[in-house]
Amino acid sequence: MYLKEGFKEVSLSVSDKEIENTVEVLDGIVGWLREYGWLRYRGKTHSEAIDEVFQKAKSDIIDELSKYSPRYLTIMMAISERYHSWSAIKAYVERSEGKRIDKKTLYTALRNLTKYGYIEKRDDEHSIVDPVIERALRHAR
Repeated sequence: MYLKEGFKEVSLSVSDKEIENTVEVLDGIVGWLREYGWLRYRGKTHSEAIDEVFQKAKSDIIDELSKYSPRYLTIMMAISERYHSWSAIKAYVERSEGKRIDKKTLYTALRNLTKYGYIEKRDDEHSIVDPVIERALRHAR
């Protein structure tokens, strides 16, 4: 309804099928839906707007995480590429950085990413909270 009402306000005709697809692809997250709506309003096609939302998500997360630590981005990349366990994430980070890291360093980084709301842990699996960011990072390389 959010997109439908927004498009109605600006007299932009968008099919229900396109709106449903957008909500599904962007997981109904209002911020990303707003970004999509703005892009459509500015004349982008459906696929162009979706692509730009993912590009923005990738750019935003890279900018945000670079303020903290390049390792945080490496960890997020690992999780986005479906390395969910602690040991798989550790192996990915070590491969990426070309050096061994101690357990406490990785534990602290994972704890901080959880505290900042980027990731969550269920059982022994880590996952990225925002599926748009996860998908954007997965296709970043």
